[in-house]
Amino acid sequence: MRLILIIILVITGFISGIASMLSLQSFTAITNGTDITVRFVSQNEVGIDNYYIERAKAESNSFVMVKELDPTGNFNTYSFIDEGPFLKKSKSQEIKNSEDVYIYRIKAVYKDGSISYSDNANVTHKTSSVTKTWGMIKEMFR
Repeated sequence: MRLILIIILVITGFISGIASMLSLQSFTAITNGTDITVRFVSQNEVGIDNYYIERAKAESNSFVMVKELDPTGNFNTYSFIDEGPFLKKSKSQEIKNSEDVYIYRIKAVYKDGSISYSDNANVTHKTSSVTKTWGMIKEMFR
């Protein structure tokens, strides 16, 4: 009887672990020189409360949340345009042509409080000084 109970507990734990694994059909981050488009297609959204798109610069690997998305159904396409990477971060930074590598990931928070992450999507984002200047002007009026 004990053996059956242990087997049931192991199987239940295994099944709940499978249910809380983030399952994406595809996940990409693509730059056009002005901004970065992050796109993913979900496979199984059972139990997911929210998605969070997170970004980090490659050299820091310290992720910040850039967008929160509510799940809308299995096999749905989600897209977010991230305009933030090319903006000047501080007064000490020069405005110049630059090439930065950004890392994106999807964080899924489940209704039971558990968390799951996607694989990373890396993108090399090249911006010119004109793009950075225009981005700062737009940011002043937001």
